[in-house]
Amino acid sequence: MKRHHRSRKNPYGQGKQSKKPRKNPHDLLESVNKIKERILQYINQGQSERAEQWLDYLRENQRDQPKLLAKSLSDLANQLPDDGFKLQLYQEALELSSVDAITLNSYATALVNANQPERAFELFEQSLAIKDDETVTLTSYATALANANQPERAFELFEQSLAIKADDTVTLTSYATALANANQPERAFELFEQSLAIKADDTVTLNSYATALANANQPARAFELFEQSLAIKADNTVTLNSYATALANASQPERAFELFDKSLAIKADETVTLTSYATALANASQPAHAFELFEQSLAIKDDNPVTLTSQAALLEKSGKYQQALENFQKINLDKQTPSYVGFIYLNLGRLYYRLGKKNDSRHYFDLAMDRYAGHKPVARLTAAKNILAVNPYSEEAIDILRDFAPHTPGYRQAFNLFSMNLDNENHFRLHNDSKADEEYDLELLNRTMYHKIQNEISILKGIAQRIAAKTESVQINAIVELIEGISAGIVKRRSAAKTELAHILADNYQHIIQAISDTAHDIVDFVNNEIAVVKERVRRLLRDSDNQRLKNLLEQVEFTESALNDLKSVNESVELRMETFPVGCLFENWRKNPRIENAEIVLDINNADTEFYGDEQKIKAFIKELVDNAIKHNTGQSDLCLRISARDIDKLPGSMLSGKLPLQKKYLSILFSDNGKGIPRDKKDWIFLPLKTTSKEGSGLGLFIIKRTVQSMKGYILETGQQGSRFEIYLPYGAKQWN
Repeated sequence: MKRHHRSRKNPYGQGKQSKKPRKNPHDLLESVNKIKERILQYINQGQSERAEQWLDYLRENQRDQPKLLAKSLSDLANQLPDDGFKLQLYQEALELSSVDAITLNSYATALVNANQPERAFELFEQSLAIKDDETVTLTSYATALANANQPERAFELFEQSLAIKADDTVTLTSYATALANANQPERAFELFEQSLAIKADDTVTLNSYATALANANQPARAFELFEQSLAIKADNTVTLNSYATALANASQPERAFELFDKSLAIKADETVTLTSYATALANASQPAHAFELFEQSLAIKDDNPVTLTSQAALLEKSGKYQQALENFQKINLDKQTPSYVGFIYLNLGRLYYRLGKKNDSRHYFDLAMDRYAGHKPVARLTAAKNILAVNPYSEEAIDILRDFAPHTPGYRQAFNLFSMNLDNENHFRLHNDSKADEEYDLELLNRTMYHKIQNEISILKGIAQRIAAKTESVQINAIVELIEGISAGIVKRRSAAKTELAHILADNYQHIIQAISDTAHDIVDFVNNEIAVVKERVRRLLRDSDNQRLKNLLEQVEFTESALNDLKSVNESVELRMETFPVGCLFENWRKNPRIENAEIVLDINNADTEFYGDEQKIKAFIKELVDNAIKHNTGQSDLCLRISARDIDKLPGSMLSGKLPLQKKYLSILFSDNGKGIPRDKKDWIFLPLKTTSKEGSGLGLFIIKRTVQSMKGYILETGQQGSRFEIYLPYGAKQWN
């Protein structure tokens, strides 16, 4: 609505205003409130001219009382849905009374919501200069700073507010939410608990706390709080939507969909719910329904950046690159934060690349790098990663990575990202072109060959040690010592191999590979022999005892033995051993042993009898690697559930293609997911790089080997977990024709 100053006619009639006696303050306030109600009524009815006429009358009515008029305009602005008109009224109120702290705070908050943070921060500062102990202003300002990625200044203001009023639940909850978003969950949870101790039935605190717990991979406690919030207010759509989203991320889609439907039954035009529901459906492989809800949301608000971005992700995954690109082009960049604009540019760069428009692609990647300013290495690496995800051997990506100079931020990540997309021999030679990288590469090759076997023994040793700790059996302690001896034997053989490698000329690639392969097979034979001894000793103990713990140990010993047999072809770097086998053979071990340590393994294999041509042992090995990783990274989770599904698909997801036709129409799709803590967001970009790990005990090679193995079989792998880990693997049928 535009502001027009027309003739000041009394909207109650058409004649000139008669001079009225001055009203007393109470009557005047009641009159003003009625006028404001009438203005809002006409605005809601879409009668802008009548609303403007009454607004002019309000101005005339309070012409000689600017402070009261300023308050009236500010109150009106606070109830308006339209950002433009809202900000116009706040500005007018500020011109009438520039020293009103409440108006300044309300105006600043509106500017934050309109993505104008810099001007908002000026007004917050102006408000605090007038009244520096106003907790509402301090909390609003701190929340805005936290959302603008300025946590340090935000936390200072939160602390200042709590020093004034320590029991303010709004401040406590806002501060806790900001801490949770800044990856400081322990301190956040303390403040949430403090807030609930003051007001246990505050649904805002309950919802915020539950959401933070869900994001920190503590779903059980999160669900308790969501249920507690719904017991207080069952029709709260914010709670329903947040709870449903948490359930969907925890791989409980059926219950999530129930809550989404319930929320929409209460408020059918809520775009947040529609978008969250659609995203959950997309992640549950229900794209048709997801597209329906995305379109329904955009019909309500066609420029919603969250909806446009979420729908674009699904469009891209479906191979509809042009439509995905058009979604990003619809977003009003002037209303977005600089970091979000950089994110959009990165997506546009990737989509143009998929469409074969490489000049446009480079243009947007360059814009993204400029937009990220102080974080250019991150933007440059992300741009290269976006290209390499589409084309593992892209010269464009290599050019971006070559811009990293040694000893600059991001150099090692760029070097690793570059090198992992080369073939085996060129990967080796790349590192050995520089003396500084010779030791790095030899260590990489060494660890690549042996770490899986050590992982198997470590798991077995951990189980045996836990049994020994609960019993005083001399025999079980002797078994533990035997397993520890196996670990020592592996280390001894690795050390001998490293000494041998040190005497081989650096350019003799085949000799080095052969030495590593020989050592790997030597370790497998040694471990198999020792495991057979362990198995016999456990069986002997079971003849005299029906101890369930011993039975569990025997199962794990046999499972380890089976896994080691799968690792006979442990040298992933040499060659594939292709053969035909039923898909079900890949999952036999898990059918026999569906529980390991604290994890339950759930299988959903609907193509078990289908004949597949590939390297059976290597596929088994990398599935086992995913299982081991999940267990290793979630040792303290008692309800850990690992889900493995396999099916045949006739069309490769569009997100896996580079704009070219796939080599084969039929693919084996393997999906691995867990309900664990997942991969940290700041590590997701690098999980497939060599020697990168989120575990103190990990080698950093497991996922690197998996990706190299999948690529060698002309397949694809990506991690798509929102909560917990989620790996999608696609292996083509008919690979025999290409090798």
